[in-house]
Amino acid sequence: MICPGCGKDIPDSAKFCPYCGDHFTAEQAAEENAAPAEYTVEDIVNEVASKPTEAPVQTEMPEEAPVAPVLEDVPVAEAAQAAQEVQSAAQAQYNQYIAPAAEVPAAPVAEKKFDFSAIIKNKTVLIGAAGVAALILLFVLFSVLAGSSSGGSYNVITTEYASFGTEDGVYIFYGDKQLDMIKADRHSVSVNDAETCAYVHTDDDELYHIAGAKKPQLVEEYENLQSIYFSDDGSTLAIVYYDDGVNVLDYYRNGKLTESVAECEERISVVLSPSGDTMLYRIYKNGKYELNAYSGGKTTEIGKGYNALSVSDGGKTAYVTKEGTLYYLKNLNEDKKEKLDSKFNGLEEVTIDGTGIMYRDDDGKTKAFMPSYKEPVTVSKSYIEMVYPENAIEKVESFDSFIAYSNNAIKRFERKGDEYKDEKILSANGINSYQISADGSEIVYVKKDKLYRVSTKGGKKEKLIAEDLESSYFYASADLSKIYFKNDDEDLCCNSPKKVVIDENDMDDISIHDVTYSGVMIVEMDDELYYTDGGKLKQIKDMEDVSSVSVCGDVVFINMDDELWISSNGKSFKKTDIEFD
Repeated sequence: MICPGCGKDIPDSAKFCPYCGDHFTAEQAAEENAAPAEYTVEDIVNEVASKPTEAPVQTEMPEEAPVAPVLEDVPVAEAAQAAQEVQSAAQAQYNQYIAPAAEVPAAPVAEKKFDFSAIIKNKTVLIGAAGVAALILLFVLFSVLAGSSSGGSYNVITTEYASFGTEDGVYIFYGDKQLDMIKADRHSVSVNDAETCAYVHTDDDELYHIAGAKKPQLVEEYENLQSIYFSDDGSTLAIVYYDDGVNVLDYYRNGKLTESVAECEERISVVLSPSGDTMLYRIYKNGKYELNAYSGGKTTEIGKGYNALSVSDGGKTAYVTKEGTLYYLKNLNEDKKEKLDSKFNGLEEVTIDGTGIMYRDDDGKTKAFMPSYKEPVTVSKSYIEMVYPENAIEKVESFDSFIAYSNNAIKRFERKGDEYKDEKILSANGINSYQISADGSEIVYVKKDKLYRVSTKGGKKEKLIAEDLESSYFYASADLSKIYFKNDDEDLCCNSPKKVVIDENDMDDISIHDVTYSGVMIVEMDDELYYTDGGKLKQIKDMEDVSSVSVCGDVVFINMDDELWISSNGKSFKKTDIEFD
């Protein structure tokens, strides 16, 4: 059915929307779904702009200045193009509750490749129906852990954000800690690229900033919010909004909002350093693009015609492009720029401190550069795709060692002086699903009907866990110490075909909701809730006729009788003061 609040397609059994948080009755939903809305071009543009997407990777900015369309004058035939432009501006969320319009076709993929981003999300229900609708919107927040492995160091997610919309307002959780309520009938929530903070934008045009588990802070009222850029540490927002015919750039850092930094009739593009102390922004002025730096309350012009790719704290290291050439800037000084590559074709990765980049050139090669390198080093003669654990931030400390997909195989890449060596871990042919451990040391995967685990050190023989699997999917803890799957007898097992959690006779009326990072599986059977941590099922007391369940890291939320219950371990629950009536 269609949500009465935001117009998105949601499961028929849902009592509230997992996108906008709206709570409604079955009668309200039926009434809203009876007559489809009449859409305008403005609806199409705003709806596409408001669709939640993965945090965008900052890539080269367009060389031609896009002309901001006057929505009332845009022909229907040009609506898709306008919507695509608006969507590519980072996270324009303020119209999230506009009714949905036709999907804009995705841009064609230049090279066909194995889609690891799809199979790493292997949380497919093994048994029966898919269960009830998701209870919350998930936004993850990380803690940097020293997860050293043969594949490099990963920044592991330890805690997640959860958002709930009720008649009273918006409730935000950080892990199992409940934050102050934000009063709003409708709201949109988003998270920064490095997943360390969130913002909430309400239907009263109020913008709130949330850093970690701190109290939500009101930034300002923004009626026409265009895009928001976040620093990796969550302290800083760069806010672009439309006001009186121009786009305006505001800078919000450590709880303080500066006066507007810049204004421009065209789009304003922004790159922030990891801590947000340095901001690069590009505006269109006097017929030319102009790249500037803002730091410590001061603005410095870098030069004309440049695009910003990344900048480190203090502006010590920055990467920019101009007319297809990649440059390395020291201390944001144009006079001291170093030419790296005249065939720059697109940015692939940036290190977590902003000092290193990986990119592709016009010849299809993938290259990496850090200030310690003499020159860009060729990683591969073809396109590669970095492979990360499911609960890790998709940035690395350095490019000296990492795991990636290349030429139909998962490989371990290591820099040896002025070149890279790669070693195949496993072939991607026939893989149905897989998951890499949180420390990057091993991979568990299903190939055809067999379940394997293999070390990422390379050259290691895979170990067979089980064969003749009934399903091609599995559930696992973040460290892969607990792996749930169905054996050839259709029993649900943990780690071994002989270690049966649920036997075939009990499987008919079971719905599996999810597994926590620690490996606790939440199961529903005969309208009652159970958990397993690798052994036999144990009933969760006083949990009956549950409407919905959501697992967020190690925290589990349950909607029962329109009341919200919470558990920090998936085993014991307590009732919160949140009600959905």
